[in-house]
Amino acid sequence: MDSTRCRWWTAGAEVGEITTPWGSSAKVVMAQNASIMTWSDTPVATSLDTTTPEKYADGEKVGTITWTAGPNTASADVKISGAIEEPTLWWRLTHPSELGG
Repeated sequence: MDSTRCRWWTAGAEVGEITTPWGSSAKVVMAQNASIMTWSDTPVATSLDTTTPEKYADGEKVGTITWTAGPNTASADVKISGAIEEPTLWWRLTHPSELGG
């Protein structure tokens, strides 16, 4: 017999890591709780859409994670957990094309 089930994800849960070309990194975590109701055996698909951070600062939003189960969806913002060091002057001088714009 099938039954409904609430699937729950907690704020602060790690969903990935962001790494810079200059070797600094920090965890990417959920910014808020999220939940979705499903039938007990319904598969849940997950997608993560990210953007390049502007400041690489602790708490900066870097995307959204979305879960889909049948017709139901739930989403939560994801953010940087921890500070990412800026590139050194030497790295900037020796890698100008990797800094973008």
